[in-house]
Amino acid sequence: TNFVRYVAQHEIKVIHLERQAVLLQVASFPRYQGRNDQLHERNAALAAKTRCSTPRLHVAFPVIQPDLLASIAEHSKWESLLRYATPGISYLHIAYEQLLGPAAESHL
Repeated sequence: TNFVRYVAQHEIKVIHLERQAVLLQVASFPRYQGRNDQLHERNAALAAKTRCSTPRLHVAFPVIQPDLLASIAEHSKWESLLRYATPGISYLHIAYEQLLGPAAESHL
């Protein structure tokens, strides 16, 4: 792609931050949360409250499965392009979840 060529030509370092808990990522899509106006909570206090108690996802697996597979395929495609298919790109892959636990400071 033009983007990948540009990154390689200009020696841009890439940090690929990926949410490995794909089901949680997809479950946060507005269409599965019953809302269409925003993807994530914009109020910090409400976001903190939401993390303490999140309602069950009332979607059958066969309904959500295509989005899960598409998300996994998209991450794999970008990783392949940036890590393996294009020489000259400095690429680092970090799981979002690694930034939340005790190992988070090792990435700073």
